[in-house]
Amino acid sequence: MKHNFKTFAILTVFAGMLVSCSQNWGELSFPRSIQGEDEDYVKLLSASISDFQNEDITRTSIKNTAGNLQLLWGENDEIGIFPARGFQVAFPMTAGAGSKNATFDGGGWGLKSSTTYSAYYPLVKEFYLDKTAIPVTMTCQKQTGNNNSDHIAGYDYMVAINSTVNAEGGVSFDFQHQVSILHMQFKMPSAGSYTSLIMETSGSFTTEATLDLTDGGVTATKTSAIQALSLKDVSISSTDEYLEVYMSILPTDLTGKVLCAKIYDSSGTCYTASLTGKKFVAGTIYNIGRSAKKDINTGLATVIINTPKNEAVVSKTDWMKKACIAIIKSDGSVDYDDNKLQIRGRGNSTWGYPKKPYALKLDSKSKILGMPMHKRWVLLANWMDRTLMRNDVSFQIAKRTGLAWTPRGEFVEVVLNGEHVGNYYLCEQIKIDKNRVNITEMTAEDVEGDAITGGYLMELDVLYDEVNKFYSATKNFPYMFKEPDEEVLQPVQLSWFENYINEVEGKLYSDDWLVNREYANYMDLASFVDWWFVYELAKNWEPNHPKSCYLTKDRLGKLTAGPVWDFDYGTYVPETISGFTIKDALYYGRLFSDPAFVTLVKERWTLLKPAFDGIPDYMRTVAAKIKASNEIDKGMWPASAQADGSVNGDQNMSFDEAIDRMVSAYSDKLKWLDGQIASM
Repeated sequence: MKHNFKTFAILTVFAGMLVSCSQNWGELSFPRSIQGEDEDYVKLLSASISDFQNEDITRTSIKNTAGNLQLLWGENDEIGIFPARGFQVAFPMTAGAGSKNATFDGGGWGLKSSTTYSAYYPLVKEFYLDKTAIPVTMTCQKQTGNNNSDHIAGYDYMVAINSTVNAEGGVSFDFQHQVSILHMQFKMPSAGSYTSLIMETSGSFTTEATLDLTDGGVTATKTSAIQALSLKDVSISSTDEYLEVYMSILPTDLTGKVLCAKIYDSSGTCYTASLTGKKFVAGTIYNIGRSAKKDINTGLATVIINTPKNEAVVSKTDWMKKACIAIIKSDGSVDYDDNKLQIRGRGNSTWGYPKKPYALKLDSKSKILGMPMHKRWVLLANWMDRTLMRNDVSFQIAKRTGLAWTPRGEFVEVVLNGEHVGNYYLCEQIKIDKNRVNITEMTAEDVEGDAITGGYLMELDVLYDEVNKFYSATKNFPYMFKEPDEEVLQPVQLSWFENYINEVEGKLYSDDWLVNREYANYMDLASFVDWWFVYELAKNWEPNHPKSCYLTKDRLGKLTAGPVWDFDYGTYVPETISGFTIKDALYYGRLFSDPAFVTLVKERWTLLKPAFDGIPDYMRTVAAKIKASNEIDKGMWPASAQADGSVNGDQNMSFDEAIDRMVSAYSDKLKWLDGQIASM
């Protein structure tokens, strides 16, 4: 006996518009053992879709015209049907394309014996599909042509659950929409071609979910601060035309949240329009009209972070979990998007400044803005730096030396909980990793033999605030273990490294230290030379305390200087050019008493000086890149707000004046240092 499934479809949305569901999903094959030649062939005569409800939102510049939009079946449409027990069966259309009624034919194991059936659209081509967890994705939406809604069909997720066989032997499916549709018309300030639309919110969109055909429920599996729509061949020829786009979203309550549409044209120019955050309900189409205005596009990527319930980040020790992060490149393309970010404050003195720096922990290792994969990143605020460039420029100097690794970074705009908080430097955190400090990562079992010799990542800092630490025996330097951290480091490992440092200092400061120069067997002297160049050229005083000074020791390797860090305080100041900055800091006072070390300094300076000569050009290039962003940031965060804001002496200068001063300070120090090294 054949079961007939009767239904038909009407979708009321907008005036004069037609959407065709014509997604070609291909063939779905079943294992022969399950198909069975004795199974009845089952035919679905037609399927009905519930009406969309229209909601008209107050428009600012577009005349409100009521109308209807009908959804018609396309010739390649397929739906999935589940019996009460068993696997899904794909039902392709055989007749009725372009109409509200269509015929679907299909057959498979378990259909004829069932008393209830559930169906969904669009079809997911997986035979062993769990009817309680049908995947839904709202990403990769792409509209081709202005005022074209064809793409919506593929994102109009619908379910019809627990339908029973009627007296005529048929089943009537009443499909219910699980999505909301945003129909947006924008009055643009100029004609042009447009490539993407990003909806940003201080709340969250559900971008991935699952459908449950037992109860019709939708469970979010991934949320985001953005919903993206790619645009192809979308243009307007005059300002009399409207940019008209369609976006499908899963229901979400954005009542009281910031909601902003950002539209990017083919030249990278960004236009914005603010929308009303509200509760978006399934089965509703929202008609939105707005006038867009040209955004102040600084040319930098934007990092959007929304914390749970938009709570402020107030701790630099406790991670705030389950925050959303999205990174949008300047052309509107999405670089990264996730909802499992952990965020906390960071920094020592900088955490006390008005503009806060942050530490970020991703859910998994990921590439960010072209930088190699890792989970740990930092957002440096650079509040006291009028140029915002001191860290970046210093890192560039280090990259032109032979130091093994220097943090990479990119200038970005940061939007936190819907509020633009200025220019930040998104950079790699100093961590042991093949893409960063590439030394052996130790385990708790590395407690003897060669294994206990490394790798160690250490910080020398007078704050002395890490869990595992010691003062060296001869110089009383504050050594702190960054890695292995407190979860890995064993007492025997701490003791071994402490003894190693004491042995280094013992060799270096012994009375006969120059007889055999045994200390050189313990220290990578080339790294200490190159590290010294960077701090001298930047005029960074921190090693004199010491603060934020990193050293490493790899397995079976020597004590190595680097990586460099923390250059926003008191650097590149013209008034302090004459005189060495750290020639007596750390171990350098002793090292410069060794003629062999001085010879190495002179050799490496000759080798690296041409690269150092190019730094002023680099400064000018970066300055041009971030100038627009810098001016906005300066207005938001004036450095004169606290005494430390004047430490660099350029807080009241224009950006151009501050850059000229920085270039001059570096160039003068380079010339002075060149002469000093030559006369050593």
